[in-house]
Amino acid sequence: MIAYRVDGQFVILTANGKSDERERALLFDALRADPKVPDGAYLIIDIRDYETRLTQAELEARVRSMVEALAPKIGVASAVLVGASSLRIGLGLQLVAGNMNFRVGVFHDETSARRWLVPGKANS
Repeated sequence: MIAYRVDGQFVILTANGKSDERERALLFDALRADPKVPDGAYLIIDIRDYETRLTQAELEARVRSMVEALAPKIGVASAVLVGASSLRIGLGLQLVAGNMNFRVGVFHDETSARRWLVPGKANS
């Protein structure tokens, strides 16, 4: 499953890893077309309940398709929310995205992620 919600200038994607390429593409299309999603939105990816193991190649393909699909709508950075079992995926996502000149911070809670994305602003 993969879904999103809009909270002002933030877009929060929630994924458990059990989505296929078509489902992700449809979600990215919907996100780009959603008038509630502002250009330059701050993206938070919540993978705390991620249940899928990915190879490095699969992770790279998923990150690349997400960044390419959402580039018109999101800024140049994203925050990833991880739990104990998804920390490895979050760190891998950070590394892969960094190689694509897309900055990713890894956090355990949404408040910290929001503060990192918009430093110096009360946004919790």
